[in-house]
Amino acid sequence: MPDKSTVESLMGDFRNVEGGSFLMGDTLIDSTGHITHVPHTVIVEQFYLQSKEVTQELYTIIMGENPSTDSSWKDLPVSGVSWYDCQNFIEKINHITGKTHRLPTEAEWEFAARGGRLSKGFVFSGSNYADSVSWHRANSKGRLQPVGKLHSNELGLYDMSGNVWEWCSDYYSDYRTDSSKMNNPVGPDKGFMRVFRGGSYNDSSRFSKNTSRYYTDPRLNYPVIGFRLVREGSR
Repeated sequence: MPDKSTVESLMGDFRNVEGGSFLMGDTLIDSTGHITHVPHTVIVEQFYLQSKEVTQELYTIIMGENPSTDSSWKDLPVSGVSWYDCQNFIEKINHITGKTHRLPTEAEWEFAARGGRLSKGFVFSGSNYADSVSWHRANSKGRLQPVGKLHSNELGLYDMSGNVWEWCSDYYSDYRTDSSKMNNPVGPDKGFMRVFRGGSYNDSSRFSKNTSRYYTDPRLNYPVIGFRLVREGSR
């Protein structure tokens, strides 16, 4: 079992996201011709979010394997993990550190990506120009990139736009049926699909927008999906 100090070092910094309210969603129209991102006011309480995506080095030390298809650098974000893989990782890292970690809710994720209470209203996480904050199809050379190499957003969070999509804790739901839950929403109580956010190195930059959201079977893994953690309590 890896020692606590090594794990804590590889986890890096957790940024304080002060609580606040924001207008979550946008007016994007999906393939069926309706809006699933209906803007609605959400209130989120304070939390701590990992400043960078979980790396392959950390994941390998904890899990004893690296599911990523590109493992050329140890500071690449881990990818190819299912939602359930993330839960197994979290169980192990909580045991080692004695602290409580979890995936962010979709509302927490979007609030943080937008810059929280320090938000300047950027389209992408930290900028209106994708290339400055996001690894996407046009600038990534078709591969994962080391975490934290582009500019951070207003909260000191890196790669919220692009590099790898990031799993959230929520079951997927259409905002039209869930918009009344405005205080610390956690998504529906049951479902089949889980949400992931933020775009990836292999997608067009439009998928790197703060409001971009997709979903899939939580049992599946893809080379473009990774994750970052929330730490409960103090950082």
